[in-house]
Amino acid sequence: MAYLNLTKHTFEDWGRFLPEHTTAVSMLDRLLHHATTVVTSGQSYLMRQARARQGGEHLPH
Repeated sequence: MAYLNLTKHTFEDWGRFLPEHTTAVSMLDRLLHHATTVVTSGQSYLMRQARARQGGEHLPH
């Protein structure tokens, strides 16, 4: 079984947008039990596109 979850929030931030901290801890515990976690950094492709449309930075071709 495969599951992919993409989020801009760190694991520590999940408690802020879920109703209770214990809910976030329980969800993360179940999701990450046998998971491989890949953490990336940098500006997202969608943000770069949005800025390019607004006249900001230019995307490489």
